[in-house]
Amino acid sequence: MLTVVIFMFAYSTMISWSYYGLAGSVYLFGPSRSVKHAFNVVFCVAIVIDCSAQLTSILDFSDAMVFAMAFANIVGLYRLTPVVKKELDEYWKRRFPGPRSNGGHAAFSRNA
Repeated sequence: MLTVVIFMFAYSTMISWSYYGLAGSVYLFGPSRSVKHAFNVVFCVAIVIDCSAQLTSILDFSDAMVFAMAFANIVGLYRLTPVVKKELDEYWKRRFPGPRSNGGHAAFSRNA
């Protein structure tokens, strides 16, 4: 029974990753038929390679890709900090209108 459950979990994970990966590819490269076909071919080849590779190499590659995504997100957060600060200031001005004597936001003042 446990083998069946593990197989179903692995199969459903492959289906969901395929769908989300395809949606990301379509978003990045456009909804053409060739983009969808190329993604499906690459995904199927990756499944065959992953099934025949050592588990440690797959985990190492997976960890490297997570690090690459995290690094890209940290760089993006750093570059977008001024935009986020401006948008947050505008939000606080709309949320708590009126003058502030301490120059801060009303949510953080003692008399709010």
